[in-house]
Amino acid sequence: MPALYLLVDAADRVVEANRHTRALLGDRTMGARFGELCVTFQRELSPFAASRAGPAHQDVNLISFTGLPQTYQCWFSPAGEFTVVVGGADPPEQEQTRKEMLQLNQQLSTGTRQLQKTNADLARAGALKNQFIGMAAHDLRSPLLTIDAYARFLAEDLDGRLEVEQAAHLAGIREAAGLMKQIVDGFLDVALIESGTLRLDRRPASLARLASEALGLVRTAALRRGVSVRVEAAEVPDLPLDASRLKQVVMNLVNNAVQHSPQGGEVVVEVGLEGGQAVLRVRDQGPGIAPEIVKDLYTAFTRGRADADPRERRAGLGLAITRMIVGAHGGTISADGRPGAGTTFEVRLPGTGG
Repeated sequence: MPALYLLVDAADRVVEANRHTRALLGDRTMGARFGELCVTFQRELSPFAASRAGPAHQDVNLISFTGLPQTYQCWFSPAGEFTVVVGGADPPEQEQTRKEMLQLNQQLSTGTRQLQKTNADLARAGALKNQFIGMAAHDLRSPLLTIDAYARFLAEDLDGRLEVEQAAHLAGIREAAGLMKQIVDGFLDVALIESGTLRLDRRPASLARLASEALGLVRTAALRRGVSVRVEAAEVPDLPLDASRLKQVVMNLVNNAVQHSPQGGEVVVEVGLEGGQAVLRVRDQGPGIAPEIVKDLYTAFTRGRADADPRERRAGLGLAITRMIVGAHGGTISADGRPGAGTTFEVRLPGTGG
């Protein structure tokens, strides 16, 4: 069995060591004080002092190159102005250490296999979830479109012959069907994005023009809630964008802002170029966002703001989908809003050089 050999001077500094000792204790061996090579409670150990009365021996816990202690039976013998330290490992402890290392390796291997299996199970479950959501949402769209179409036909055919309450009922049917279609479309979007099957149709497009077109689609609904919307756009070069998806981003952010704006409030959409990036901001005059809520804003199926009306029937997918679409374009989205001071959502997209 390889033995330790060290020669220490009167200051207990190592001046010589054999190859096995240097391999065990590492590069720090030469020139180190003997106590520095031991665990903390043995740092006052002095081979020179221990050997002055003649040969002595003691069990010493040396710190190996791995950082772990290992017990050696060491003999300290005087040699003129120096002390010779010779040591041998404690066989029972070495065997115990070997067994513990084998056990740890086995536990690590078992844990790794279990983790790999869990990851595979999660991947399969995620794929099945996306497949189920996609199939269910697809099957739900047809009857919803049929409900909306029949309600529209009835309203047109019976125009002028319906009582006010009957007309309101038909309008309610169409509004409910439209809301359900938005939710179903959201489920389809999430399934497509999470499954990696979403394909962007990128073509050069003006972000300012897309923002204006998107506002045109939501302005009527905003005015019904007593909220005005407008665009402030600077000159931005055309960017490779999926126009329909970016309109969806703007509409989601504006609809979200309108939902949380007070009557008579205003939502402003800003488009500009900063630091080589295209920037789109949506500002509202709502109640703002508490800091503890910001981290959950983009999580699917959660309500992002503390003032959310429980009567609002929404699935909590808008901001989650928005972040996914922005991320697919290589961009980022962030929110800034102090309680009582409104909220600003900021989207940054790579510029023409991105």
